[in-house]
Amino acid sequence: MEFDLVIRGGTVVTAADVGKCDVGVKDGRIVALAEDLPRAASEIDASGLLVLPGGIDSHVHFDQPQGPGIVMADGFESGTRSAAAGGNTTVLAFALQPRGQSLRESVESYHEKAKGKCYVDYGFHLIVTDPTPAVLGQELPALVKSGYPSFKVFMTYDNMVLTDRQLLEVFTVAREQGALVMVHAEGYDQIKYMTDRLERDGKTHPYFHAESRPELVEREATHRAISHAELIGIPIMIVHVSVAVRKNVSESEPRPDLILDPRALPPVLVSGLPSAIASAGAQAIDGPGVSDIVRILGPPAKQRDGGVISRCILSDSRVVGRGGNAGCGAFIQIDEADVRADAANRRHRDQRRANTKHPSRATPHFLPPKLRLLHGDY
Repeated sequence: MEFDLVIRGGTVVTAADVGKCDVGVKDGRIVALAEDLPRAASEIDASGLLVLPGGIDSHVHFDQPQGPGIVMADGFESGTRSAAAGGNTTVLAFALQPRGQSLRESVESYHEKAKGKCYVDYGFHLIVTDPTPAVLGQELPALVKSGYPSFKVFMTYDNMVLTDRQLLEVFTVAREQGALVMVHAEGYDQIKYMTDRLERDGKTHPYFHAESRPELVEREATHRAISHAELIGIPIMIVHVSVAVRKNVSESEPRPDLILDPRALPPVLVSGLPSAIASAGAQAIDGPGVSDIVRILGPPAKQRDGGVISRCILSDSRVVGRGGNAGCGAFIQIDEADVRADAANRRHRDQRRANTKHPSRATPHFLPPKLRLLHGDY
């Protein structure tokens, strides 16, 4: 067989094996893994290198509206270029439905944003913020059938939060259409209550952002979302988890983890950032000379065992139970959602001068640019 490309002499990593061999490519597809393949029109010397399948980052936010004065650091051009540099060949971004607008029109708008700008393959999850009868009965089913089998819902944020009834209705459509629902699980009313108290006491510095969203806020919402999924009978994905999740009710450690009954639980997927980014997040929160704005994450970095963790540390077995409990799986997703530090800082500075708003009300969650384990610099 003649090949268009041979990647020669590398250590090839597949889902099943690791070994040294050549990779033969024809018509854009890998067609052979073997030693000493014949020469091709184009060759790459991979001696001393790992040859890996392209990564799939299934949770990124590109060119997404963030409110007045807030500019996302990455659009589809820079975001997918960064992904390619980090070895990712597919990204799944989010198509946000602004309230009052058609979900299908929102998807078409995001395709226009991405058109002609992407260095890698891309797809969309849908963000449902306005589940009207038309969205639930017509648009969502049609979009699932046309290739959008996953959507995200929020349990917090003024312009995106859904009520429990709306969550149940979206979950029902997911069951009927065979779709997967992703949930941002934080308790809206609890956060609003804590934010009001902090504002009343004059605690509006970004340091207090985490105090407005203590661990129980996420734990309660996660339990509620899973209970809704159990009622409807669907699997569910809880995204960017930062609380420990235990499924074994017999565990008796006195730590306030989320306790789940494995006998009744629907399949639960959790996603979070890898521990290397948790370490970087700790430096961002407590490091010297760091801008206040980097303290703001949603969910925020949390203190545990005397150290700061950022979102979900998947290398810590406490996060998703012990011993690989059946029915609970973990994913690493980068949640690329950088905002431009200059724009975010300008808006925050103006708010502090006015001294009127707690950062939880008005500033999007922020990760310092280039905290990209799965994405590379470009």
